[in-house]
Amino acid sequence: MVYIYDLKETEKGKTIFEEIVKSSSKDSPWYELAASELNIINSKISLPKISIESNFVEIPDEYELVGNYPNPFNPTTKISYQLPNKAQVTLKIYDLLGREVAILVNEEKQAGKYEVEFDASSLSSGVYLYRISINDFVKTMKMMVVK
Repeated sequence: MVYIYDLKETEKGKTIFEEIVKSSSKDSPWYELAASELNIINSKISLPKISIESNFVEIPDEYELVGNYPNPFNPTTKISYQLPNKAQVTLKIYDLLGREVAILVNEEKQAGKYEVEFDASSLSSGVYLYRISINDFVKTMKMMVVK
């Protein structure tokens, strides 16, 4: 009974009870106990196993701009950021003179983690800045294009 109730190993328990029934006489208390347990095991309704898929999205605790990768790169890199709540997001690329060279994101986004691919094939080699603005959160990081 330990196999069935404590260890939840019904098949092992069933095998043991079957052996007891085979090796005991019908007037033995062990026979009665084993036969009774076998009846219980065999009469149990087996429920189908189901699996539940998790579609939960992890919501970040804070705004964050993650370093791009790869860095240095040629010609594409990925920039990741996260939002703890719905917000207007602006992600722009600048050269070292402060000139805007690309706008990657300029829209309202739901809370979550995001990744944007930046293609710098039209830019020359050098260091560029990427800047994210989300409500009062502003962060700038640098990346290097190598051709």
